[in-house]
Amino acid sequence: MFIMEKMKRLDELNNYVTFIHAEDEWKNQAGVTLITSAAFFMMSLVNILQKSYIMLAATLAASLFLMGGYFIGRKMKNVCVLRAVDLIVFLVVLTIFTVIGGNDGFAILWLLLAPYVAMMVVDMKNGFFISLYYLILLMMLFWGPLQIMLQYEYEAMFRLRFPFLYMVDFAFATFIASRIRKYQYQLLLKQQELERISFTDLTTRLLNRNSFNRYQAHFHPEEQESLSAVFIDVNGLHEVNNKLGHAAGDHMLYEIANLCKEFFPKDTVYRMGGDEMLIVCKNRTHNEVLANAEKLSEAVDATGHSVAFGVETQTNIFDLDNLVNAADRHMLACKEAYYLARGRCER
Repeated sequence: MFIMEKMKRLDELNNYVTFIHAEDEWKNQAGVTLITSAAFFMMSLVNILQKSYIMLAATLAASLFLMGGYFIGRKMKNVCVLRAVDLIVFLVVLTIFTVIGGNDGFAILWLLLAPYVAMMVVDMKNGFFISLYYLILLMMLFWGPLQIMLQYEYEAMFRLRFPFLYMVDFAFATFIASRIRKYQYQLLLKQQELERISFTDLTTRLLNRNSFNRYQAHFHPEEQESLSAVFIDVNGLHEVNNKLGHAAGDHMLYEIANLCKEFFPKDTVYRMGGDEMLIVCKNRTHNEVLANAEKLSEAVDATGHSVAFGVETQTNIFDLDNLVNAADRHMLACKEAYYLARGRCER
């Protein structure tokens, strides 16, 4: 039960790391496939020189099978194809090596590479079970009822000791592979936490300007039907900070940020800096966005605070800079009207 729970946990970590690093996993898998194919091809050349034709058939078939899997996987852009091909080769070819004991028994020594390669660079879970299969196979072939299947007369001392050597190799490979996956998982969590901090405003819990700049850099106009920007400026933040302290000003920003998320739950809200916030709305009509912004302003007024806002919408032709700048200009006009109504011309 304990072992199964550990394996389940390791499988979850493995799947998570694989999903996050999908592109790197493809490169790693492709590299392993090509290296293994080249290794089997070189072994084929040696087998030709030694006139070991049974081994030649196995190594050449494995090399061609791996190369075929590589080109199919590359065409399909599917790392699972490469994994399946690699694991099949490990399963079939090394079983043949073990049974026939090719090249005066030397071929079986390749089995010691199986746990490390299968678990660490192919697939953690399936590699573990393939490695376990070989441990059972060795015990059955060397100590058990399957001895009659052996095509090579291994020495008695080798038959006695090699399963123990493989068992130790298997244990070390499992330990190292699981620790590597655990460290990779922890590193990913740390990276995600650092990314979250670098793209989140800690005062309001909104996305920050860095996040908006990233969105702007990866903006795809063809994915939009319409795009709206609501530019918001909090009125009176400077006065609140001076009279009540920065903690009170931060609390005011936090309240207004929550109201922005409440009235624009499906849209993206950024704190652009200081007392400015930006809401980006995709595929919404101008009147709908404007109505929501007015409701937001009324809700802010009900808390005893105030905001100035401007709304701009683009359709068909999109320019994110112009959109935000236009919304900012509308907001400045609204803010000027707010201060003029209170008898002050300064912003």
